[in-house]
Amino acid sequence: MKYQVEGFEYEITLDAQNKIFKFQTSDSCSQVFCDELLNKEIDEALVYLSSRIEGASYLAGWRTLLALKSARGDKVLFFKNPKRDQLICRCLGYSLTDLKSETSRADLKSFMRETSVGMVCTTCRQTLQAVYHRFESENDIIEGKSLQEWREITWALMPEFQFYSGQDIANSIIGINLIDFPRVKLVVLEHDEILNSESKKPLENRISNFLSQKLDLRINAELAAWGDSSR
Repeated sequence: MKYQVEGFEYEITLDAQNKIFKFQTSDSCSQVFCDELLNKEIDEALVYLSSRIEGASYLAGWRTLLALKSARGDKVLFFKNPKRDQLICRCLGYSLTDLKSETSRADLKSFMRETSVGMVCTTCRQTLQAVYHRFESENDIIEGKSLQEWREITWALMPEFQFYSGQDIANSIIGINLIDFPRVKLVVLEHDEILNSESKKPLENRISNFLSQKLDLRINAELAAWGDSSR
């Protein structure tokens, strides 16, 4: 079975037990996710992958998720922004989009009391709390914009870095985390050459200068491998 997701091809082959026997893609960034899903049933793979990419903007992971949903036969894939439409409360059908709209009008306890979200089977409560608090922090305004707006602006600027420095790193960046913004953490795959110890710091300095000029803020950019929680 072959599927197209945002211009990339994904090929999924199941074995006799309906487990993933082969999962290949033309997207090199997504292949690392595909390899982790071998020998899993599609439903199991979806649960596993969702847990791996939750909490960060790993676009390659979301493309892989969409390919799996296509293979399962899902009709709604949320191509524009799948993460915001991930179900949080399966009992009542509340998604990330629903939660984001609620953070601006009610605190978490009031929201749970009014809607019963997180009150039925309670298995989603920990995730609900984490997501709700994250959205609350992203609603904080810094220099006239929310953290989510700053993240989207920063992401959109990365292709321009090639014209600034002569080095194309846009395809290496798989996620952007804002830590005590204007500190910016650019997430790349673990074995990407731009993490080379000799060139990493000079590159971070060039990215910091580039983003500082573009955003008119003093940006501190850092490069970190995907899964690196030490920074």
